[in-house]
Amino acid sequence: KTSSFSSVADGGEWECNFDVNVAQLLLYLKSGAATDPKPHPLFSVALQHAYSNLLAPLCAASVDSYERIYPILVRLSILHEIELSARLGSKEACVVLDSRQLTIQPSFKTLENCVPVRVALTEQYDKKVQLMLSLARCARREGLLQASSVAIMKAVAFYQRVEQSLSAQGPEVSHAASTMSVRRLENEIEVQRAKLLWARGHRHQAIRILRTHLQLPHVVALVKSASGRQVPQRDMRFNYIKAE
Repeated sequence: KTSSFSSVADGGEWECNFDVNVAQLLLYLKSGAATDPKPHPLFSVALQHAYSNLLAPLCAASVDSYERIYPILVRLSILHEIELSARLGSKEACVVLDSRQLTIQPSFKTLENCVPVRVALTEQYDKKVQLMLSLARCARREGLLQASSVAIMKAVAFYQRVEQSLSAQGPEVSHAASTMSVRRLENEIEVQRAKLLWARGHRHQAIRILRTHLQLPHVVALVKSASGRQVPQRDMRFNYIKAE
């Protein structure tokens, strides 16, 4: 979708809208050739312009309250993550971004701005799945069920790309990975689907998903670790689906 901003970027017209600035930066970041991973020459100019556009709102909000300044700090953090990705590369920056995830307020209003940018920056589809599931989980906890459903659908789309990449590597590699990380990703997706159905009142469908897609020992271990006690088999899935 960032290609729609190419006319603005090529014309050198700098917008004050933050979303447009981010789109320009992502476009410049991805425009490098495969043999030359360096970003577009105008990337540094666009980045400096994006930082400059936040200075005046930052100064005005700093004399008011933390609640007013925090969204601007989040935007500065997004720009810094884009800068890190351009400087270190996608794979090395991914490690830094994972640690920065812990410093962001776990609210949907904050994550809906950060997660799409991080999804665009990372090239690993399993990371994309985890990012979208974190957004879906946060939206569901805040009662935003439609937003949670959209995030789960995007996670499913990224998961399909994971399966396609594994099948292209050959049956031996695909089988070895499917028994580990891929299976874990599938379980996480189905758990979030079940919890969303439970939040919408479709409890029988939620329990049916757990019974179909999750291994019973896996559910038992999670329930025991969450409750710290023995749980009757007939109540295991019920308690698991209610867990956050």
